[in-house]
Amino acid sequence: MALTQKSINDLAYTIVGCAIEVHKQIGPGLLESVYKECFVEELTAQGLTVATELVVPIFYTQKKLVHGLRLVLFLKNNIANNNVHAEQDVAANKSFGACRPACTKGVAS
Repeated sequence: MALTQKSINDLAYTIVGCAIEVHKQIGPGLLESVYKECFVEELTAQGLTVATELVVPIFYTQKKLVHGLRLVLFLKNNIANNNVHAEQDVAANKSFGACRPACTKGVAS
């Protein structure tokens, strides 16, 4: 999928729709782990490939740091959620910096 503004908007619309559907189905007040599992199910039902608890190594001055970045959800080849990001499958890359252009700026948490 080419990253055009329309494809990004369509994907964002799908992701937000999945989140709304989860909250419509199960309501407020549950643990984050319950919402995450339901959200993953909803995203998968929409045909998106999802990885959870993905640890991305972080390098500083060519040294791998002890603690990497933990992505709660990563939509492969689309967007990530630690709270949500665009580009290619990080698992195929060996460093967070290899994911361009969004990763190089950092991910808002």
